[in-house]
Amino acid sequence: MTTSAWADVVTCAYLLHLLESRERAAVLAGARRLLAGRPRPRLVAVTVFADRPAVAAVLRTLARLRPSAWQALRPLDPTSDLVAAGFAVTRRAVLPRGGYPSLVVVAAPAVRPTMPGIGT
Repeated sequence: MTTSAWADVVTCAYLLHLLESRERAAVLAGARRLLAGRPRPRLVAVTVFADRPAVAAVLRTLARLRPSAWQALRPLDPTSDLVAAGFAVTRRAVLPRGGYPSLVVVAAPAVRPTMPGIGT
């Protein structure tokens, strides 16, 4: 990536739940760099998600027992990863209620407060 690369919107659709924590952190750090300095930057993440605990448990168990067949359906709520990467979640939606279980999360780079006399 060059230093002049930028984006107004970065999408991560059905990717983050396939990655381990360290890899998710690297992807989100890259997204944050692309969004830096934009007037209305947004990151949209879509992951496999089950809002019913029993369904989520079944999907996690299947992914653990037979990763080659079920890993792509491992549920993930990426909120904590987004916050750790310096994003603030602005919207969430669970879609749909009877089909492919998905979570859509919209986030923006968090504004970091500055302390008087530091960095000025």
